[in-house]
Amino acid sequence: MNKARRRYLRSAAVTVALTLLLPLAACSSSQRPSPPLALHDPGCTVGFPHRETVETSDPGEVKYLNYIAVCSNETSGTISLQNYSEMVWAFSDSFPAPLITADERSPEVALFHNTFPSYYSTTYMVPGEIVTVNGADQSLSWAIHPDLSVAWTGGSYILKKFNEYGMDALDEIMAEGSPTHQAFWDCTHALYDTGAQVHKSLTTVDYDPLEQLKDGWDLSNSAGTCATSWKSAARESRQAKIPQWSAFTDDAYRALEPGAGLGTKMTGLKAAVQEMLPRICAALPKVC
Repeated sequence: MNKARRRYLRSAAVTVALTLLLPLAACSSSQRPSPPLALHDPGCTVGFPHRETVETSDPGEVKYLNYIAVCSNETSGTISLQNYSEMVWAFSDSFPAPLITADERSPEVALFHNTFPSYYSTTYMVPGEIVTVNGADQSLSWAIHPDLSVAWTGGSYILKKFNEYGMDALDEIMAEGSPTHQAFWDCTHALYDTGAQVHKSLTTVDYDPLEQLKDGWDLSNSAGTCATSWKSAARESRQAKIPQWSAFTDDAYRALEPGAGLGTKMTGLKAAVQEMLPRICAALPKVC
């Protein structure tokens, strides 16, 4: 950075500070003014400025619950929750879904919600999503949704690979009604449905989301709606060159190896499910 640029930034910072402190200085010339207060707590927004404490009786849950920023607006009596984790969290089946509304969603988040609109009549929030809860009270509870977390990881990987192929391909997968959009829907569902078919109880040592995702890639690659739909997309697409589904699965197998991206995420999910198992089964009994 050159000297002129540094001088400009230094001057600008002083100007802003003086502007904020002038009213305080006018009130009392004998006391040194305090620095301006932050407009909101860390992790919150101006609309929901106050960070609330999430309580749990299980110390093992604390590090996971803190991935969800809970912020309140005392004037409206509403709270906002933002998912800072890499997992999908679902609200308790007993909480009225109409009281939960989503803020503006990114295209990727909207695509996943359209693919899985209301599994088990459960309202959920994916990584990076923000939701607003009206009339929340102490009965509000949420927990990791293991199967949707696996589906989100697989679907996000597909989108990531599409992005590497170019924006034309990504735009096509986002276009509702296109063959590529349908292929994404079918193949992401295949990953989820496979988990349900070969589901290992969360309460046993056999539960392993990494193996679940591997099984999903295996079955979706060999036969079924996913393979058929993907071939149709590759054949009918005009705006983008759609790679073969096997290209995705080959890359996915490598990414599932120990220490690789997908493998690390699935190992983290397994640890989280094990540590939060009582909460998951209490909030989402149909999952257990």
